[in-house]
Amino acid sequence: MQYTDPEHSEIINNLPPEFLIASQGDFLNQNTIKFHKALKRNGKTSKIIYYGMKDLGHAFVTMHTDCPESIEAIDKMPSWFVIQANLANQEKDNKGMAAKKKKEIETRTSDHRIADQKAWKFIKELNSVSSERLETIALASGNRSYAYRQMFRKWDHYAEAFSAIGLTGKDHSRVG
Repeated sequence: MQYTDPEHSEIINNLPPEFLIASQGDFLNQNTIKFHKALKRNGKTSKIIYYGMKDLGHAFVTMHTDCPESIEAIDKMPSWFVIQANLANQEKDNKGMAAKKKKEIETRTSDHRIADQKAWKFIKELNSVSSERLETIALASGNRSYAYRQMFRKWDHYAEAFSAIGLTGKDHSRVG
């Protein structure tokens, strides 16, 4: 019985994009509508074609393939799934590129190649000489700012920020 709940997490979280078809004549039409709304509420991709007041029975698309509504629904289905597949592939590619970039930075940080860059050595040596310099602002972004002392504690983790020395970002972040 737990799987008859349209918002059951095992159902909602383990489904690909859903293409739903119903009409008033479908004895499960209210369940289909509830399921569609549950998917949307939970951020899942779902499309419903509802043939309102038409008295089309349950599974009419497969049982009455010559019906105009069946033909229409079957014609719409493949292109919708192609769009969903393309979106999923694009998202996968984007995640792959982001993961690759993250891995490159982690590798440069873990093998300490990043700390050997001349600009970083210079900044670290220049600003770690005196206590006074350690308390000056090294990085400011919006309402937040970080002193050199804070930055040096996690020097390797700020690799990207320090690689932007001398540049102003769109949010007016700056390295001083």
